[in-house]
Amino acid sequence: MFDQEVTITATPIEYRWDYGDGDTLVTELPGYPVDEFNTETDTSHQYNETGLYTVELTTVFEGTYQVDGGEVQEVSSTVTQQAEPTEIRIWRAVTRNVDQSCLENPSAWGCEGLER
Repeated sequence: MFDQEVTITATPIEYRWDYGDGDTLVTELPGYPVDEFNTETDTSHQYNETGLYTVELTTVFEGTYQVDGGEVQEVSSTVTQQAEPTEIRIWRAVTRNVDQSCLENPSAWGCEGLER
């Protein structure tokens, strides 16, 4: 910039999660993938109802800059960046142990509405 080398550094300092059901979380830790299903993480959230939800993440950055190798200066305010919202569908599975097949007992749990 104007024949001067300018170095800008943005560092994430806060993550604001909106889970789409009225619950939010603010953390200094980003989310991360897990290898095993149903593993609780620092950003885990449990929904009370099934349905379609829009999850949003806003990251807050603080910054510094340096001109021509001089003293590192802090940027006077933070900057926020919202990630693309993601829609998720929450399902609930119910299992039961049964002792008869639907052919043996068409009125048994889980057999209603099945074609035979």
